[in-house]
Amino acid sequence: GLGYLIIVYVAIAAIFIRGRLAIGYAAMASVVIIGDAIYAMLSEAQQEKELFASGVLGAVLFLTAISFQLLTEKIRTSDLAAATHSAYAEHLQKLAQAIITRMRTGIIVVDDNGKIELINDSALQLMDLPQSKSYRQTQLKEISSLKAIVDEWHANPISKPAKIHPQ
Repeated sequence: GLGYLIIVYVAIAAIFIRGRLAIGYAAMASVVIIGDAIYAMLSEAQQEKELFASGVLGAVLFLTAISFQLLTEKIRTSDLAAATHSAYAEHLQKLAQAIITRMRTGIIVVDDNGKIELINDSALQLMDLPQSKSYRQTQLKEISSLKAIVDEWHANPISKPAKIHPQ
């Protein structure tokens, strides 16, 4: 009857309580359930089937506690791994951006809509643009005629790129 509702509480305890305490909670619940069955069997002359069912329920409580602890630990581990990978990816992104920023070659990274994602100092010098201003999310066509060259390259990526500074 009501003993089966304790499974939910044992599962919740196994999720939120780490270590042996959750197993202890399952043990305490099992003792109470089996004790209740023994008391009912002695006082009301109920059948021994109730005692067996209480024992099985106690085993289910232990299995529930152990299962939910293992699942919760797996989730915690995967969350930690995801956070570590995210931090590493962020570090690599900053490193790549630092390398691109310090290159002597002018580099402009543009998204599909023509907005500037990244522009290094060499590109700003080549286009005679002030370095004090941020050009991130600015349309490339607003600051240079390079937009037409980029569009031509998108249309035919195999062709040779047009010279920007003809000699």
